Amino acid sequence: MKQLIPYVFPLIALAIVVVLILRWYYLNTNPTGSIPNFGEQVQVKELSPEEETVMRGAKDYKSAPLNPTKQPNETTNFPGSGEVRYTNKEGRVSFSVFADLPTPEDGEYQVWLRDSSGTVVKPIFSLTMSKGGYMGSTSIASEVLPVEILVSLEKSGSDTPTVIILQGSIPREE
Repeated sequence: MKQLIPYVFPLIALAIVVVLILRWYYLNTNPTGSIPNFGEQVQVKELSPEEETVMRGAKDYKSAPLNPTKQPNETTNFPGSGEVRYTNKEGRVSFSVFADLPTPEDGEYQVWLRDSSGTVVKPIFSLTMSKGGYMGSTSIASEVLPVEILVSLEKSGSDTPTVIILQGSIPREE
């Protein structure tokens, strides 16, 4: 028995190595959880211009930029930008105002409509903060087009825009 004891531990080690080699072989020849021939099934297709438009977003709305305006007594524009997205359906223009503006210290951002002559200004809604910045939506009759969209920083209860920070327009569609 004393003569066999020196051979027992090497035989156990050799058995463990053989089991590990067999396990490695079976895992490499029969993979589980992989997708066979994945690269052969994938087809890449060039998009047509129409399909590209659909991928960029809904094609039933148009957009117009809201440009920063210079304030009296200031040499630079207000830090911010925005966009008006609109659609004209069934005699109504539905539009949304999206603006990237700093958080106001005092007051709120108000959206106003100004007619093409520039004489009539009407408040429409206040912008609310969302994940992508400030936004708001409404709908107006299409007979009033073209109109200017004004975004101003207002204290509550103002009847006229005091500090216009962004300005854009929705044109009349022919």
